[in-house]
Amino acid sequence: MALRQFILKPKPTSVILCLKDTKQVWYPSKLAHASGASYVYVTHWLNKLEKAGWVKLEKQGRLKVVVATENGIAIASMLDELVHKMDAHTGKGAPAGTPGAEAEAAKKEKAAAESKEKEKKQE
Repeated sequence: MALRQFILKPKPTSVILCLKDTKQVWYPSKLAHASGASYVYVTHWLNKLEKAGWVKLEKQGRLKVVVATENGIAIASMLDELVHKMDAHTGKGAPAGTPGAEAEAAKKEKAAAESKEKEKKQE
């Protein structure tokens, strides 16, 4: 078990980290799928985040759209930084399915490609 799981709960952390990606339109069901939590859990958690002023739940017809506030984005950025620092000290990567995991995978692929190019040049 990673150190962060002792300090940070995985599902709420994943929900908040997903909301950091403001390019996407987030619905509670989409957040549930992305974070690996149930729809009921996510809606309950979103109500708490809305009361704290971290998100706004906006109705668009029958749908609810989740929008992170400035405070929510700032908190998500700090949480992301904390998660990466904890992972760096424990040697673990970001949780699968989070925006951080996608970025880490892209960095690893790029590094692997650069290594192969260097090896070819040395031959």
